[in-house]
Amino acid sequence: MLAPMNTLCLLKKGCLRWPGLRRAPNVHFVAPKALARHWHERAATNNQVPAPLPLRWRRLWLLVISLGLLFCMWQAAQLAREQALSNLQDEAENELRLSAANLNGYLLRYDYLPQMLATREGVQRFLASPNSQDPMPLNMLLDRFRFTADVSDVYLLNRDGDTIAASNWHRPNTFIGQNYAFRSYYTDAIAGGQGRFFGLGNQVP
Repeated sequence: MLAPMNTLCLLKKGCLRWPGLRRAPNVHFVAPKALARHWHERAATNNQVPAPLPLRWRRLWLLVISLGLLFCMWQAAQLAREQALSNLQDEAENELRLSAANLNGYLLRYDYLPQMLATREGVQRFLASPNSQDPMPLNMLLDRFRFTADVSDVYLLNRDGDTIAASNWHRPNTFIGQNYAFRSYYTDAIAGGQGRFFGLGNQVP
């Protein structure tokens, strides 16, 4: 009995005693331990860890990774800064609008006063002929309006911008006799509009 040519055979002990079996050319008989060692070496060769990269390549990769991390951190910081600035701007604009609305409401709360005074018969009669009438009743009327409206002073100007009556008539720094034609509220009012002016007075005690 011949074994096939160029075949790797595994024979146990005693198999050579089988009748009619004889060695054939190019037939290798391998023991089980040797075969196991062969496959173990072959598996170790297939699973062999690749050789490490050269040092310069490793340094280059570390540099690239470090630069990438730094760029990501810088980009994140920029985005956070822009978001924070945008939030601060929105909050500032909201606060500014709220403050402007409050200030505008505070300043416009006296808009009714000139119109109310202009409808009073005593004011209209006095303006018709101021030189022939006593200004004291009008001064007292303006003082009562001042107290009711809770303002510092109320005064009346003629067409030339001269103060002809005022609530502070009894004070040394009274407005009576002062000319306010240079004020913007006078020029706006004399032109037919509604004049407003917010500022400090030019009188000194």
